[in-house]
Amino acid sequence: MPLPQAITEMVTYSAQLAAKQKLLYSRYGGMMTLSAVSRELGYKNRSVAQEWVLRHRIPEVQIGAVTRYESDVVARAIVDSRRYPEKKEEAN
Repeated sequence: MPLPQAITEMVTYSAQLAAKQKLLYSRYGGMMTLSAVSRELGYKNRSVAQEWVLRHRIPEVQIGAVTRYESDVVARAIVDSRRYPEKKEEAN
């Protein structure tokens, strides 16, 4: 359940990052496959997730034949890519 807007604005960047890192670590451990990244972003197509990974410059970690991504780095990219509405200035 999402937080109310007023509470969301009060949460600092570092708290949001720590919460996302903890969530991803509890779900996937320290490493995520491209399918896990795709699932976390809400994409059904892995190629779109691959484009997102490349656009955010998330380094690949090759473990045997499988390419994985560090969950902390993915969490930082997700939090960094969030857009928040700017407060409207009151007219004087």
